[in-house]
Amino acid sequence: MADNDDPPADTLFGGYGYCDQHVRLFMALAQQAGLATRETFLIRQPDGISPHTVAEVYLGGRWEMVDVFYDYVAKRHDGSPATMQDVVATSDPIIGLAGLQPSDYQNARIQLEWHPNRLANWLWGHVPGWLADRAQDLYLRLPPPTLPAADASGREYGLQSPDGAVYWKARNYELFGRAAAAQAEYHRLLSAFPDGAFADDARYNLSLMELDGAPAASISLASQLDDADTTPALQQDARYLLGTAYEHVGGAQACASALGIFQDLAGALVIDSPAALRQLNHSPCSSGNHAQPLARFGPLTLQAARLDGGGVLLVWQADAHMARDYTIFVHALDGSGQVIAQHDSQPAMGALPTSKMRLNEVIADRHPLVIPRDAEQLEIGAYLLSTGKRLGEPNGQDALRLPVEVGSAPGEAVAAA
Repeated sequence: MADNDDPPADTLFGGYGYCDQHVRLFMALAQQAGLATRETFLIRQPDGISPHTVAEVYLGGRWEMVDVFYDYVAKRHDGSPATMQDVVATSDPIIGLAGLQPSDYQNARIQLEWHPNRLANWLWGHVPGWLADRAQDLYLRLPPPTLPAADASGREYGLQSPDGAVYWKARNYELFGRAAAAQAEYHRLLSAFPDGAFADDARYNLSLMELDGAPAASISLASQLDDADTTPALQQDARYLLGTAYEHVGGAQACASALGIFQDLAGALVIDSPAALRQLNHSPCSSGNHAQPLARFGPLTLQAARLDGGGVLLVWQADAHMARDYTIFVHALDGSGQVIAQHDSQPAMGALPTSKMRLNEVIADRHPLVIPRDAEQLEIGAYLLSTGKRLGEPNGQDALRLPVEVGSAPGEAVAAA
């Protein structure tokens, strides 16, 4: 089955999302192992947008689901791998973690299917690299393809322009693994056309390539995009990339910046939210003592609390498996300590009960609380709804109080106690 998402040149030029890349790599490795796989787009109704991509592997006469991006194999109650139909029927926890709906899986579309191909696998392992490079060089002497259709940002790919031709060559080199040649072309483009139509794309791709070897340069390029007047999608991607670059720098200050960016993106309900949520769980910065937790309520650790345009964003970590479902409360207090506004719900507006949280899992928990002008403190904690009993901190307190300035900018961290 051929990829029917976009014309091949358009796909190479514009790329895929994070989950798509993970699935494609998994499929290539599975094909080498002799397994049939397929890439499946989840489809959100009614707008038809695909919010996430998963893989399916053909085993035992059925297609079983693997969420490659979240490193998660869906299971049936008996422990065997689950199908897409099983995931929908059992309301699998990954649905809540990713902010998806069962109907997204139900309306999935098969995008690409790969079966083992012995000849292709043999050729892939035996064609000399230098020969493949020379073939690509000959191909890139041809004029770039014509792509008249506008992409998602509403612009047309003007590959026939001087800067478009340079970008086309750089993208080909990059995706063929010829990093030095790709970086040279990207730098040439930015030097000759710093304000051209392809400059922001070049900065983004170059920043991505610099992550491992020169993270400081990656931060500089991603910061330029973060401040630029570009498309919302590219700016969100650049924000995520900036957090990843800070991760690669490491150290307390850089890790605090990285986790703050991922926390903001995870709670913002944008296209990069699932990726940011995954980084909160898997980031090397999350495993170190780079940021002192705000509070520990029994098995729940409050990693961060931030004022947000939509209310208050909390970041929780599960320190142990919880058999019970706890309710989180966020109170706004006036100067006398009286509650003047509040919001109570299970994490993620009930989408991820604490009993479904896995050990060491980090989640973003948004509470749409309008902070009154006379509020001076936020009070945060957790309790069991059936009894009203609160979880306590090690110091005996059953709630954390933080000073708050209502005039704080959206996304600004609430001051620590």
